[in-house]
Amino acid sequence: MVIQINVKAGVLLAGLSPRFPSGETEKIFTVASGTTLGDLLKIAAIPGDHVGFAAVNGEKADSNYLLQQGDEVIFFPYIVGG
Repeated sequence: MVIQINVKAGVLLAGLSPRFPSGETEKIFTVASGTTLGDLLKIAAIPGDHVGFAAVNGEKADSNYLLQQGDEVIFFPYIVGG
């Protein structure tokens, strides 16, 4: 069985992934049932060392979160400043 997940990555993270062409920052991914948030990060080809945290349906989630049909995932970059 497959499920669809809406992924938002923002300009910085989406720009690092070949899976987000032409400046797109939002994309629907079709993945296998049983896919975790960590798996999705790899599928979306977003470098994990640039991700500060992720939220699923508005709640912070860890890489072991088991994705469900229709989840909305947002990957947030590390924020640096001085």
